[in-house]
Amino acid sequence: MKIGKIIFLACITFSLASCTDFLEEKQTTAIYASAYENEEMLESNILGIIQQFTGTYSFSGEPAEFFSIPSGLTHWGGTSRLNKPKWDSTLEFTQYSTTEVNNYFFRGIYKGIECCNVLLSALPQSPVNDEYKLEIEAEARFYRAVLYFTAVRIWGDLPLRLEPVTVANSTSCPRSPYYMVYASIVNDLKFAETHMRSPERAKVISPEVPRPNRYAATAYLSSVYVTIGSLLAHPEDNFWDNAKTEHIPDFKALGIETAADAYSKALASAELIIRESATFDNGCKYELLNKFGDLFNYDASAPQCSTPLGTLYDAWNNPEQIFVLTFSPASKAGSYMANRTLPYNPGGTQQTGETNANNGRWRPNRWVFWKWCETYPGRDAVVSYKGQKVTLHMTSSDPRLDKSLYYGEMDNIRTGQKTKLYPNVLNTKVGSTEECQTVFPYFKKYWSSSYNNNNGDAGYYQMRYAEVYLNAAEAAAYLGMDAKAYEYIEVLHARARRSVPDGESESEQPKWANGAYGTKESLLRAIFWERIFELYGEGHEWNETHRNGANWIVENISIPKNEFLSRYEQSAIVDETKSALYPKGFRYSTDPTYVRKALLAGFPYNEILYNNAISDNDQNDFIIQ
Repeated sequence: MKIGKIIFLACITFSLASCTDFLEEKQTTAIYASAYENEEMLESNILGIIQQFTGTYSFSGEPAEFFSIPSGLTHWGGTSRLNKPKWDSTLEFTQYSTTEVNNYFFRGIYKGIECCNVLLSALPQSPVNDEYKLEIEAEARFYRAVLYFTAVRIWGDLPLRLEPVTVANSTSCPRSPYYMVYASIVNDLKFAETHMRSPERAKVISPEVPRPNRYAATAYLSSVYVTIGSLLAHPEDNFWDNAKTEHIPDFKALGIETAADAYSKALASAELIIRESATFDNGCKYELLNKFGDLFNYDASAPQCSTPLGTLYDAWNNPEQIFVLTFSPASKAGSYMANRTLPYNPGGTQQTGETNANNGRWRPNRWVFWKWCETYPGRDAVVSYKGQKVTLHMTSSDPRLDKSLYYGEMDNIRTGQKTKLYPNVLNTKVGSTEECQTVFPYFKKYWSSSYNNNNGDAGYYQMRYAEVYLNAAEAAAYLGMDAKAYEYIEVLHARARRSVPDGESESEQPKWANGAYGTKESLLRAIFWERIFELYGEGHEWNETHRNGANWIVENISIPKNEFLSRYEQSAIVDETKSALYPKGFRYSTDPTYVRKALLAGFPYNEILYNNAISDNDQNDFIIQ
């Protein structure tokens, strides 16, 4: 058996003897059958699939940072632990074929897909009653769809495996065109939409660890259709080669021929969720929490958070969760994202040890901070730097910024002092000695009172209800239904304005007046930034930038960010010094032809090497280092 395909045969150890035993091929029929013989064993299989979303090389680990930074919207806090290919690939909007995390994430996704396929293939022989097995089948197909949806947005054409791996087929599986992968995703989600458990039954089966219900499939369909719509809206500018007929997008199997077709389906799916959540007619029961920050308050001693209807919840199990990886005291597993994003020794946590290279290594982007403050202005400061007066943004009037990021000052419980986290190049205290600052802000969303030098109990949102509103707004804007787009965005803005500390007056911003953006393009661009402000640091950055095409990236990321890096007060961050955050003189590419090759990550080199049905990168033959 070829080495590369061992990745598909190495399943999991977390409560999933069924998968591992089956793949070892030496197990007896009796042992194989026992892994599916009752409801508890089937649930164990499902928990094993969910476990594939967690870990160092999965959704809640290194891939979150490595596939976010190429968006141009996040950054590493320093470069000392990064080799040159890792560093260069992110600055070129992509991941190379040989970048190790690229290979690891591909492998992790397909391990999850394999576990879904093994369970699905075994279900017909299970003695459990058919109604229960149908629920299990639907949930497994939901997870398979989510895994493929992640993969197709990163790598395009994929080996489409819908059956378990065998010795015979392990080393020869060609890549299917990306639109066929999307068709499979939609097929699985529609099945799940019909047959997954209701919200009530899902809670009965899994009362402590939230599990997705049938409406999660509908919510994901809205995201799938939005993605297809954005691909079709930029047909001459995306990753496929129009000279190769097999690559020209063909979504007719889904009833989609134009971007408007896709966005119409996205709007219908999103509005079904919004309508049923608002009325509770069909038991959907998603709600936005009353305050934005309550989504990320993972403190077991904190008061419960509320919804506008007054119902009380906690951050580990709340009605905004559509699909969440729950790292709570009940789950007995910690979130790596606390370790990767939080600074050293933040107040309120248990981390009082020595620093290490992993703490806070995945950081918010200085440019995004400035964009946020310019979009919803707060307090500025004018300082003197090398004889020139420069204006620095200090705060934003959008309360989401304070709930999303550590910046300004932070209590350091180890030293008992304040740590300065100015997201500017200068010391921002007016009248002080001029001082170069290369300090970034830090993400705050994974804050947990249990955070120590390793991890904490912070959850990881794969999808939450706010994304459905964003999907509805984008689809409505594309279809020319501007009033509806503003309405959906204002639901999120109203929540944001309420998200001030208790006792303070509601913020005046963010707020859009109808007609604030005069063209479709400007409205869609504003909705893009609303996605970033709402979901920043939750793993959406790659998808949101890469689905809109190369020219979009050049116009909305490369050019404005290069202008920002050229500002007088920002020049220090491109100096060739030990603490430089970019190579000297670095600027993002403004060549759409070059950027277009980066719309997909390089297809993992190990898969090219060991899969006999794949000879080269084909679609995305980006530089192999």
